[in-house]
Amino acid sequence: MNSINTDSLISHLPLTRGTIWAMKRVGIKTVGDVLDFSYAQLLHIPGVGPVSATKIQDCLISLGLTQINNGRIHVFDTVHEKYLMASDATLRDYFAAKAMQAIIAADGTYEYKARAIEAYQAADAMLEARKS
Repeated sequence: MNSINTDSLISHLPLTRGTIWAMKRVGIKTVGDVLDFSYAQLLHIPGVGPVSATKIQDCLISLGLTQINNGRIHVFDTVHEKYLMASDATLRDYFAAKAMQAIIAADGTYEYKARAIEAYQAADAMLEARKS
């Protein structure tokens, strides 16, 4: 496991076959290729949802490689820093991520800003519906 580096094939990562195939379908072949994707970009890959995207990032961290943040490679200095990063996500963010995935899957366009606005509107509607 420690021999995995940025040139290693993603099939060597301890991820599900579905996650590996989803990444391969969009041209991700090596661990180095994965590092070019932010968490949000991983969510836009058909077949990769919040759970898979988090597992991908956790896998990279556990291997001592890197964590990706807003498209930039970032090496965490401590495990605590990683959990601080993950803990700022809200239920609204989770709902928006799920809605964004559905919106893009439905229309196939990647106009991120417009789709993000729609996704958060859907998330707000879901949260409002929970109150009823």
